[in-house]
Amino acid sequence: MSSVWSYGYIAPGPTPSSSSFTLFTHHGTQYDNFSGRTFEGVYSWRLALPANTPIGTDFGLMVSKNLTSRRIDKWSPGEVVLHPGVGGYYGVVRWKAPEDGEIYSSQLNDWLRPHKFSENVMVSHGDPIDFIVGQGTDNQIWGDSTAFEVRIAKVR
Repeated sequence: MSSVWSYGYIAPGPTPSSSSFTLFTHHGTQYDNFSGRTFEGVYSWRLALPANTPIGTDFGLMVSKNLTSRRIDKWSPGEVVLHPGVGGYYGVVRWKAPEDGEIYSSQLNDWLRPHKFSENVMVSHGDPIDFIVGQGTDNQIWGDSTAFEVRIAKVR
């Protein structure tokens, strides 16, 4: 896990504001409080659940990654998944430019649908680029997991 990547959330609002980006406070093996299952090989970043949170309660807000070369439940090998949280919280994967230069991003994938694009962007050291997932139009978090893959390369 590269130091150019970080995982967190943005507070609720009509449009996400990167200025409210906050790092997740808890990370480790993926645990699904809704089902009570643990997924060995899948690492997740999230907020810590309050003590004695009952099984079946799900805040939802998290980013997870399959660290293995095999499929684990819904995670393909190496796949990153973002999920929004109850109350309008946005799940965020943040990339920070390690140096000044021009970068090129060629593809952003979510489950079953690659979104190909060509975008050259000038960045300065430390500039953030946020990839954000929020609730769907139904304002529910159920079914809003978004698989995520992006390729960023330096042009010059």
